[in-house]
Amino acid sequence: MSESDPQGPSLKGQVLLGVAGLMLIASLAALPFLAGQPPETGLPGLLKFIGRFHPVVLHLPIGMMVWVLLLEAGNPCSKKPARSSSRMAMLFTATTAVIASLLGFILYYSTPDYDKELAGRHLNGGILFACGTVAAFVVKFRVDASGGRGAALYRLLLLGCAGIMGITSHDGASLTHGKGYLSNHAPEPLRKMLGLPAKKVREPAAGADSDGKQVVYTDVIVPILERKCYSCHNAEKQKGKYRMDEYELLLAGGKEGDGIVPGKSAESNALVRIELPEDDDEHMPPEGKKDLEDHEVMLIKWWIDGGASKDARLSDQPMTDAVRSALAIP
Repeated sequence: MSESDPQGPSLKGQVLLGVAGLMLIASLAALPFLAGQPPETGLPGLLKFIGRFHPVVLHLPIGMMVWVLLLEAGNPCSKKPARSSSRMAMLFTATTAVIASLLGFILYYSTPDYDKELAGRHLNGGILFACGTVAAFVVKFRVDASGGRGAALYRLLLLGCAGIMGITSHDGASLTHGKGYLSNHAPEPLRKMLGLPAKKVREPAAGADSDGKQVVYTDVIVPILERKCYSCHNAEKQKGKYRMDEYELLLAGGKEGDGIVPGKSAESNALVRIELPEDDDEHMPPEGKKDLEDHEVMLIKWWIDGGASKDARLSDQPMTDAVRSALAIP
């Protein structure tokens, strides 16, 4: 249907749709308040299974919202008297946004390992986005029925939804990949525009200085953990209630006990998980994440067996030829 089509929905249909939309928006908004705090143990297995479809579904409303914005951006430039309506695309956007927010709600309540503040903001943003898309569809329905009146309000709602979508997507990326995921590799001019601090340059472990002045933990171990472990064990997300982004927390461990036992790599839970077979449910990193290379595992084991010091330098620990090769020291 085009916006100038005289055969629009009846007034009764518009009123019913408006009431249904308001009820749906009210229900979504009230959901977190009615559910209360998530249980420490999460939800039953079936709900956990259903909730994990959230990352699959959430891309549908995002893609369709972009398409709706493109349609509406092109409409004012069209010379045709009957312009294309984005109503059906908006219906699909709203429907999938509601489904994605409900799945996200289930995921939030079944996965208590995430940072509560960031995860709660992401959840609320998703619900607000879903409510906004429902409101936008109801308004679009009225716009089409009235021959185009109210189009400005519709487009204003679209812009609001797009803004919420951007913020919520950023929070979702931070939950999944760690805080600052979208900005870590931003060029310096953009970092300045966003008010971000200058990027710290860290010397890589490969090509370590032969004089041995580099700190083992800071210059060798931390870069490995940053690449392979921090995305699941950081301030915003603690799988197994385990943080690895700070030295003391790395040693302390999580639900499974001590993460690192200085001098005893075979008793260090973090390394035990890393060395489990890939098909083991307890193997870390989990399926879908890149495993540690053999030389990275060897370096972590070497560091732990050497005392897992925070301050020891390369020259303080004895090195085998294999370790020197992994560090690229001639």
